Amino acid sequence: MKLSKKLAATIVSGVFLAVLASLLIFIIFNYIWIRILAPPIIIGITSFVLWKIIANLTVSKIIYFDDMTQKIASGNLGTNIEVKGSDELSILGSNINALVKNLASAYQSMANSLGSEIKKGRELSQTLKQIEREKARLETLLSSINDGVIGVDRSGKIMLFNMAASKLTGFSSFEAIGASYKSVLRFFHEKDNSPAPDFIWEALSGGSVKRNDQLVMLPKSNQAIPVSQSIGVITDQLGNILGGVVVVRDVTYQRQLDKMKDEFVSVASHELRTPMTAIKGLLSMIFEGDFGQINNDLKDPLKDVATSTERLIELVNDMLDVSRIESGRLKFTITEAPLIEVIREVTSLLEPLANEKSIRLGSDYRGQAIIKADINKVKEILNNLVGNALKFTDTGSITISAELNNNLIYVSVVDTGLGISPEDQKKLFSKFSQISTQELGRPKGTGLGLYISREFARKMGGDLWIAKSQLGQGSTFTFSVPLVPVGNSTHL
Repeated sequence: MKLSKKLAATIVSGVFLAVLASLLIFIIFNYIWIRILAPPIIIGITSFVLWKIIANLTVSKIIYFDDMTQKIASGNLGTNIEVKGSDELSILGSNINALVKNLASAYQSMANSLGSEIKKGRELSQTLKQIEREKARLETLLSSINDGVIGVDRSGKIMLFNMAASKLTGFSSFEAIGASYKSVLRFFHEKDNSPAPDFIWEALSGGSVKRNDQLVMLPKSNQAIPVSQSIGVITDQLGNILGGVVVVRDVTYQRQLDKMKDEFVSVASHELRTPMTAIKGLLSMIFEGDFGQINNDLKDPLKDVATSTERLIELVNDMLDVSRIESGRLKFTITEAPLIEVIREVTSLLEPLANEKSIRLGSDYRGQAIIKADINKVKEILNNLVGNALKFTDTGSITISAELNNNLIYVSVVDTGLGISPEDQKKLFSKFSQISTQELGRPKGTGLGLYISREFARKMGGDLWIAKSQLGQGSTFTFSVPLVPVGNSTHL
């Protein structure tokens, strides 16, 4: 079918107009797109892409940092953050690494210190257990000791009180510990019940303590108990006194035995002295020829008998003196006399014996001191000291000297003899103690002379001691006696 020209023209015109409209629309849209819509869209898409790239880079680091910090927070201090670049996150990572390193070092130091403290704590615990064991052992030991053991501190407060001390004093450990020793330990002289010197405080004060065996202790029951006592001081490394340990022993049984012994010695000595005196008298009569001419063969044996008799009489007399001293029956007649006269009398008496050995015996004392004592006892002391010096001196001299010391005068006997060893010096003043030896050819004594002499000196208010002695260089013995105060002497 053929279209009319008009319709065809209309269609062509419509198509042309449509194409023209489309072209116009395209031109208008293209203009609007290029000029108005395209730039924002392109910028937006570009910004989004760039943001996405940057966000991915930054967020991945933050996520990495988060993972790492969570590991660190869980206690893994060995974690190390890898740092790349020099941005803020990299700097933060470096700082976190340094912090973690320091923290790890601090933790390690704390762990080491804690380990050391734990070790010290274990050692301390072991030490405390050992101390507890030693304490228990010591308490068991102290409770089993029959002697009273009392520990005091520097101020005199009782810190230790064993079971034997409780039995002796009548005070329980609960009552005694913390109290002053003066309220628990009360000592008196056995002879006259006068208060004894406070040897405990003397020792705690650093003074020298003189032993006194003639004491009684008054316990809680007020029934006196004969005791022997001693104290040892406790010092630190610098020698400062921290306290002391007092040991007290009940010697009631020993005193009873001593009394029986003294009574026996006294009776035996009295019984022996009478026949010995008779033998001495008979020997003197024989030597004087009252029984005729002595056979020459008998002279030496008779001299030996006479010497032995003299030694036996000396022993008997010494034993009687010891018995009287220890029983308190020794009498002293206190008078006044110039010391120089006593010295002259003793030197003149013993000078012949010194001359026999070619030893110079003399005195360098020229003072005018008046002594107040039992003069015969002073002569016995001086005679014993000079006699001992003669016994142990072969060459040289024996000199008697004296010097004033407050209200006492010190009299010394100085010899150039054999000297005495430190070991022998410790036992010099014990009863029956002798240091003479047969190999040296020294005559033996009774072993009582120095003991009796010292007791004589002490009973008169003085003392006797060995001032110095050295083997091969001689000895010096010194005793002290009271002086008459100046202006109070009755001696003419």
